[in-house]
Amino acid sequence: MSINIQRGAGAAAGSGLTLLSTASASNDATVDLDSSIDSTYEMYFLTWNDLVAASNDDLQIRVESGGAWKSGASDYAYTTIESYDGNATRYTAQDDAHTSMIITRDTFGNESGGGHSSGHLYFQNPAGTARFKAFWGRLMHTGGGHALRNVHFSGMYAGDTAAITGVQFLMVSGNITTGEFRLYGLQKS
Repeated sequence: MSINIQRGAGAAAGSGLTLLSTASASNDATVDLDSSIDSTYEMYFLTWNDLVAASNDDLQIRVESGGAWKSGASDYAYTTIESYDGNATRYTAQDDAHTSMIITRDTFGNESGGGHSSGHLYFQNPAGTARFKAFWGRLMHTGGGHALRNVHFSGMYAGDTAAITGVQFLMVSGNITTGEFRLYGLQKS
């Protein structure tokens, strides 16, 4: 399988991924990708690489809708399945009424412990108004002492069915020290 990555406005004529926006974290409370999410593409693909947290905590996602980042007490639902260090130990978590989608339920270490995260997620039809907005993906994160986690996650914004225009990464507490984020639109075939 080959993936064709294109850049810019002229890229819409081909098939594959079109790079829409990038962001870099530098000791930020949030990383916001709030441009280029509209009805142009039915599906979007978001990646992050070498995300390092200022403190040991969980990574979470919120969405922007109607010009505001949504954080109501029951706006989100999520589930995670996490495996540890290549052994049979698994951890699952879920919540159907939360202020965000938490995508790591076991905290990953900060840079002093060697911790970082890289991963990807998908979401579709952000401009639609008939259904809740669903997200799904996979990530890995590390901590000190050779700790490695593999996480599968899914979640949704269930506050309403309005169009979303942004995705925000943040930690439960503390800042995002570093990380590179890329948002792509997936071409219709």
